[in-house]
Amino acid sequence: MPFKGYRWHHAGKVVTGDRAAPILRLGGEEPLLQLSWSHFWQQFPNQLSCHAHPEGQGQVIAWRWHRDDEEIDLQPGEKLCKSFRVMLGQVPAASQDAPPRFDLNSLIAANVIPFLAQDADPSKIASLTTVSLDEQRGFFAKREALDAYGWRNFGDLFADHESALSDEPGIFVSHYNNQYDPVSGFIYRYLTTGDPRWWELARDLVDHVVNIDIYHTDEDKPEYNGGLFWHTDHYLPALTSTHRSFSGQHDQGIYQGHAGGGGPGGQHCYTTGLALHYLLTASERSKQAVLQLTDWITRYYDGTDSLLELALALKNRHVPGLKNPFTGQYPLDRGTGNLINALLDAYWVTGNPAYLDQAGQVVRHCVHPADDISLRNLQDVEEAWFYTVLLQATIRLIWFKEQRDHYDADWGYAVNSLLHYADWMLLHEGIYLDKPDILEFPNQTWTAQDLRKACIFYAAARYHPTNRKALQEKAQAFEAEIHRRLKDHEETAFTRVQAILLQNLPMLAYYKDASACTHPIPEIETAASPFDHNRLTASNLLSAFVSRLRRFDWRKEQRWLFPRLPLRRFKLRRFKPRRFKQTASSNA
Repeated sequence: MPFKGYRWHHAGKVVTGDRAAPILRLGGEEPLLQLSWSHFWQQFPNQLSCHAHPEGQGQVIAWRWHRDDEEIDLQPGEKLCKSFRVMLGQVPAASQDAPPRFDLNSLIAANVIPFLAQDADPSKIASLTTVSLDEQRGFFAKREALDAYGWRNFGDLFADHESALSDEPGIFVSHYNNQYDPVSGFIYRYLTTGDPRWWELARDLVDHVVNIDIYHTDEDKPEYNGGLFWHTDHYLPALTSTHRSFSGQHDQGIYQGHAGGGGPGGQHCYTTGLALHYLLTASERSKQAVLQLTDWITRYYDGTDSLLELALALKNRHVPGLKNPFTGQYPLDRGTGNLINALLDAYWVTGNPAYLDQAGQVVRHCVHPADDISLRNLQDVEEAWFYTVLLQATIRLIWFKEQRDHYDADWGYAVNSLLHYADWMLLHEGIYLDKPDILEFPNQTWTAQDLRKACIFYAAARYHPTNRKALQEKAQAFEAEIHRRLKDHEETAFTRVQAILLQNLPMLAYYKDASACTHPIPEIETAASPFDHNRLTASNLLSAFVSRLRRFDWRKEQRWLFPRLPLRRFKLRRFKPRRFKQTASSNA
């Protein structure tokens, strides 16, 4: 921008200032019509004018989202949606939407929102999240400190934790892009506390995620199209990456010996907050975002059924974090957990049982009630800590099944798998920072991640026939220790720590005092787990390629191959900013 703030041209004079939230009142002292624009200055640039009609027939209002003398640099896949309000008569006009009002007890009784409960003990974990609204260290204060306004950045969170390794003074710009679903955390806190500031944070972030963080295209690689961009690469400033993951100016080896940014990936997919926003507001944009992300992450893991894709999968079969198309096994990590959650959220917003069934199948192809857990390398914390995310997604599947009285085979399989892993955790899991030498960057993010274990222990206690008390005591010990370590620590206010606490607090509160499950839990055949020695064989290799050959379609092969061609990449690198041509939105 060539100047900061606003300029108001009126009666031959120019008035300047920092922030403007204009309301137009037409019709003299007693206005007949009033118009107000949501986030007018926050989502700059905006241009608004009002003047008499040249033929004396009323007034003409003109609004543009940028000035006539500037070009807008749109990156591929970005969208923009702005809104305004029309008020008739003398009703006071407001520049922002008021939060919706809900009765918490009625919502809890309806049992339609997973894990919605009264606040957990405010002296414990819930009290740690109040810093999110603190006037000096909370998210609104961080927004001001970073000064990250404008249509591309407003609503995103300031990833202040990423500057932990930086010695540079001043603001270290890093974009968070909804990691660990703060949208969901904010909405849950609004429902349980009624504080409208939580809703404001959620509303602004939803708008940013739906428009900017999601890659709205079908012209890139299939595993990128429609996905969610990662946060800025760990411990690096954003530099030229705007809201996206990776800048060409980034150092290559700061985090675990490599540059970890890039395109969308299954380890970063969060749909629950968007689903919750749709169900509370009927926002079609949020619903479509849930379904788009679900389609993308399903395609990321299950592929596009291309023969060339299968050939590449053979080469990459040992790469962690990818599904093995020859054995059908999903990785035991948060990416698979994100896939299960997305499928459950798609079921939540559509009611289509196919999504619920698919989530059950993903669990069946990832864990088994008779797994030899010693073979799954879970004690390599840096590489395997996120198995807890997978177990939490399994708990969500169990919840959705129970609320619809689906005590079927998938429910029994999921419960038995949960209990099997919870028994192992009871013996082997402790506080991460008690062993800092096994961590590359020991910090309080690990303490926040310990909350996932408490959630799993509490949930497993509801179903365990013999270890209920031991699991509850273990969960209580974790909860107390997490609170003790974080209650006075300066890192507790960090964005990532708060996001993790907010994401996990609902599950913790729901299962903390849950009664024992009264429905009989079926015994699962405890033959050897298929995942203990799930190796590639000539038989499953031949079967996979023959199956793809039978469904061969050259158009499908083209869609997979074309975005990978060197010429295509060259054209993308030469993308030039162009003047944006304003068009009417279907939501206008």
